[in-house]
Amino acid sequence: LATVANDRDDEYTWKWFMTAQLLRQTETVLNWLQERFDRYGTRSGDPGRTLAAAYERIERISEALSTIDAAIEKRPEDGALLISAAMTH
Repeated sequence: LATVANDRDDEYTWKWFMTAQLLRQTETVLNWLQERFDRYGTRSGDPGRTLAAAYERIERISEALSTIDAAIEKRPEDGALLISAAMTH
């Protein structure tokens, strides 16, 4: 449903992730979030931040940190992303 509505809306995407968690469909949404990050990660820091937050939410901290690091590699001048990285690390 989220992919049809708008794959660039982070608020909607986060709500979809939270719902998927309740329905035990987390891996499906994580795969989609990874694809979204791969597709849009050079255009915006939001996909990387959302994916990292999802990993953090389910206590997969090493994956959250790796995602933030990869996002910074794609967008080293993104101030909001750098702030998120500082908060994550």
